[in-house]
Amino acid sequence: MSILKRLSTTLISRIDRVVTEIENHDAVIQASLNEMSSKLATAKITLSQACRERDRLKTEIEKQRDNMHRWQERAISCAKSDEPKALECLRRSHKNRDQAAMLQKSFGEYARSIEKMTGNIKSGEQRLTEMKQKLTLMRARQATSKISTTTCPPDSAAESILEDTFNRWEIHISHDEIPLNCTDTNTVDELEHEFITQEQQNDLRNELASLLTQEKQQ
Repeated sequence: MSILKRLSTTLISRIDRVVTEIENHDAVIQASLNEMSSKLATAKITLSQACRERDRLKTEIEKQRDNMHRWQERAISCAKSDEPKALECLRRSHKNRDQAAMLQKSFGEYARSIEKMTGNIKSGEQRLTEMKQKLTLMRARQATSKISTTTCPPDSAAESILEDTFNRWEIHISHDEIPLNCTDTNTVDELEHEFITQEQQNDLRNELASLLTQEKQQ
């Protein structure tokens, strides 16, 4: 009788261990799926922020280009009556042109990052769907063992810390990707400055003459 009792105890112990392992597997997989879902949600927030910044840059580029053409038109309109004012208009047109070019470079970087993030999110969602389907299948195969699976609610404090960290990281990357206006620390003497100024004036006069010629031909 004692032998049967020992065998029974051993068998029950082994069954309990198998059930515990199954429960642990389910919990580990579910936790991993929750983590994948959380990462995808964070990635979508980052993507949304990047899209907003890209759209802002696009609007700013269009604004700078409109201003560039506007100053060119002003230069043409006052070229005959006030040459210094026309040259100043061209200088401002050049400033808008350079600003638009700088913003266009940042826009391109954002566009490439957004394309990459979009692809990663799509792949991640597909993988998550496949894993959820596989988990459902594994649970169905174990249905006869009457195993109940419980999952813990997500830690809202930890989730908040993750979201804040990703947001700060995104802002930091955004600031680094947008080039800043650099100041030229090189100094030139008065004679060189005089020649540079004269050369710039000549370039502007030539550009103004070209614009006037085009205007007459139209």
